[in-house]
Amino acid sequence: MTVSSKLIDGFTEITAPANCYIAAPGALVKFPANIGNTTEKAAFQTADLLWQDAAGMVEQLIAAPEENCVYAILKSGVSGNAVVAVRNADGAIVWSYHLWVADFDPDANIMTWTDTESGTSYKIMDRYVGAVSNQPGSDLSNGLFYQWGRKDPFGTSNYEGKLKAMYDMAGEEVTRTVEACAAEDNIPNSIANPLTHYSGVSGGNYSWLTTVKANIATDAIKDLWGAESGTQTKYDPCPAGWRVAPQAAWKFYNDAAVTKEIVFAAGVESPANKDQLGRYISTDGATKFYFPSQGEIAHGGGYSNGIGTNWPCGKAWSSTVDATYFRSFGTTVSPTSAGYTGGYTQGYELPVRCVKL
Repeated sequence: MTVSSKLIDGFTEITAPANCYIAAPGALVKFPANIGNTTEKAAFQTADLLWQDAAGMVEQLIAAPEENCVYAILKSGVSGNAVVAVRNADGAIVWSYHLWVADFDPDANIMTWTDTESGTSYKIMDRYVGAVSNQPGSDLSNGLFYQWGRKDPFGTSNYEGKLKAMYDMAGEEVTRTVEACAAEDNIPNSIANPLTHYSGVSGGNYSWLTTVKANIATDAIKDLWGAESGTQTKYDPCPAGWRVAPQAAWKFYNDAAVTKEIVFAAGVESPANKDQLGRYISTDGATKFYFPSQGEIAHGGGYSNGIGTNWPCGKAWSSTVDATYFRSFGTTVSPTSAGYTGGYTQGYELPVRCVKL
């Protein structure tokens, strides 16, 4: 059916297409159902909730294919994340979108760092994608996990060294499935199955993308998150106007002029590794930006090294492929060190940070 704006009085219309839409708690949201940030419209008939990490947050979804949009009615006072899928007449998922529900303006508090070697300045978001807080002390500041190059997030982790629960519209718990990559080009499968973690196989260097290792070094895969073109691509998980941070943006970890401070849980007299929450980063010596140590999900689908464990890690993806070793670059943040030259197979799930276009 055609849904007029009169049906939903006072709705907030998001006009710029992307894979991620930021909305305030309690909002009535209208968002475009395009193929990522392109002008191509998704050929869909229905819309449904795949998961949400706060039960009851999404109260209703209305598909409006004639308007090329979806309406979402969100519960007042509830923040969190959700993934909404649009389906064709046969029920197959055509595309899916991340609703990032938070009282959050990404332009309001930006971390700026300039690489003195290249002269390039990066404007970095103050939190990982999906975090509804930018302060330590709560797992609300943990971002969502992504397999490298995928547009769709999985859930996040808590302060007990575990993954947080995800729920469907009825409040029943939803779990991801784990399936071995079995295709030379696995991207179509990932689009059709946003809740499937694809574990890598040795022939594809344990990437979810392909069973052929050499494919990882191709231009198409190297630019899945815009590292080659410097743009936001149709698979980018960031909101409009942003893109996944390239490896060069993370070099602040090796900048002696940047302050790095380990953050411990409050009230602990003799803190140990298990009490580490993450790092504060300050590029000006005054304003602190929080980078949580929320753990990692290995290519096989197992979660480890989160807050509350004896070795909490703060690894995060960059958009850059390490073509020499058929993997992707990410940060290497542990209880004892922090750097930006780590490399992980694309089958891993790590959080992502966005930089301003």
